[in-house]
Amino acid sequence: MQNSILQNSPYCNTGVQYTISPHLDKSYSIDWLRFTTGKIKYGTDGEPTNTSIPLINKLLTLLKSYYNYFDLELVPGGLYGYRHRMYVSEGVTIYFNGPLNRKGEVTSMVEITGTGCDKLSTIEDWFELMSYILSDEIDANTTRIDLAIDDFYGKEINSHYFFDLIKKGFYKRSGSPRSKIEWIINDWKNYDEGCTVNFYAKTSDLQLCVYNKKAEVKAKKDKDTDTPQWMRYEMRFFDTQAQAQIRSFYNCLLKEKFNLSSCSSIASFLSSALYDLLKLYIPCNDKHKDRWEENPSWLKFIGDLTHIQFDRNKSKKNSILKTKEYFEN
Repeated sequence: MQNSILQNSPYCNTGVQYTISPHLDKSYSIDWLRFTTGKIKYGTDGEPTNTSIPLINKLLTLLKSYYNYFDLELVPGGLYGYRHRMYVSEGVTIYFNGPLNRKGEVTSMVEITGTGCDKLSTIEDWFELMSYILSDEIDANTTRIDLAIDDFYGKEINSHYFFDLIKKGFYKRSGSPRSKIEWIINDWKNYDEGCTVNFYAKTSDLQLCVYNKKAEVKAKKDKDTDTPQWMRYEMRFFDTQAQAQIRSFYNCLLKEKFNLSSCSSIASFLSSALYDLLKLYIPCNDKHKDRWEENPSWLKFIGDLTHIQFDRNKSKKNSILKTKEYFEN
């Protein structure tokens, strides 16, 4: 059994790379990315100036588009207060002429949904895009990034055991969330019929959604997967949390690119992010949570976290050149 890094799951159209394989143990992927920039300038007609076209075309290249700016249609209207939008490909949209940022610049926004993430199929693809996002040339502000772990076999912790632990309360969330967890379930006696747990409020800048992807695929596509289970652990980070996560993820890509890690830095990073949000415990009768013992099955699922450190710095992004120099030397 093997793990898939930056690769998508059986029968799924979201993630990093489309594949139909019943032999994967786990899959680790980026499932959503959204960022804004104030470097695209606009004329009196509200459309990008000619001097901004090269920047847009570079973005299109990094987004794996076969077209340039003049090949695509600029459509009036858009989400989040943007005046125009451009459909680059399925799941990839650029929004133009939007709200002002803190510098007083008119912003543009790139949104890559799970489907759009399919286009970026290699570590090199993500490395080049994130290098550009974190560069001064575009000076982007990442406002959302979703990270996903798919578990197809439940060797360490299966779906029934996981949901039972949550239902009985043997878990802790990071921070001090005031919101209660949200259950979306079809049948309390049969989790296989579909079950979703949201651990944080939808207004929070960090969210964790765990759900039975196998049931979702069966309901949508009217067919079953070739794996015993399909549990999706989906972590969503917004605003300052997203900024911190993309810097840390970029550092992991550097390790992968320069082969400086004996095991996968990306898999460890996503597992660390999940462990940072949620901890599971051994069922017991002790009402004092501080005396609970961590669940060994969950720890085994998470794996080795010793060489991963999160970047919680919310200030100006670190120099990409300095980071690259650190890993090369």
